[in-house]
Amino acid sequence: MPSKISYAVGVSLAAVFMIPGETMASTCDDGRSMTLEARKNLPDGIVETAETPYHSFVIVKEGQRLFMRFRIRGYERNNQSAIDLTQPEHLVFPYAQMFTLASVYVPKPQSMLMLGVGGGTVSQYMHRHIKTMKVDAVEVDEGVLMCAKKYFGFQESENFKSHIQDGRVFLRRRKYEKYDIIYVDAFRAGYVPFHMLTK
Repeated sequence: MPSKISYAVGVSLAAVFMIPGETMASTCDDGRSMTLEARKNLPDGIVETAETPYHSFVIVKEGQRLFMRFRIRGYERNNQSAIDLTQPEHLVFPYAQMFTLASVYVPKPQSMLMLGVGGGTVSQYMHRHIKTMKVDAVEVDEGVLMCAKKYFGFQESENFKSHIQDGRVFLRRRKYEKYDIIYVDAFRAGYVPFHMLTK
């Protein structure tokens, strides 16, 4: 067990097991990452609708902000991620800003695990400000990750990797790996997924 681990819980994605044989519907799957200028020029309103085995969600533009918004019972109830296109390197939500406090408890973190990626704004922010830190970002829903790459500028690098996998399965398979910071940002329909909870 790591000697120094910081935990933070916020609002993000569900981490549930993939149903065998299920495939994604159209979800940002054209493989392109939009430039910042192209995103600024998008019209206001819903710019993309996504359906996956895990979620129904939309990408919405309001002014110069883009939101990933989950649908629950047909309504757009949950702001999952947001980016301010005039300040793309800043964190929009206060809870996301609070994630950065982990570095106070671990002054020189060498590794970070993010369970639940959403738009990837928090993991990108931490990676951008601590470039030498190894980051593993785990997301169960491939459609969400593809939309993060298309609309939120999510980009991997040599020491910043994404993994399409259930968060708990990822931890079980890497039980001997140590991380200085672990963020749990897994959320579904107002709750942390039941299998992501401990006693």
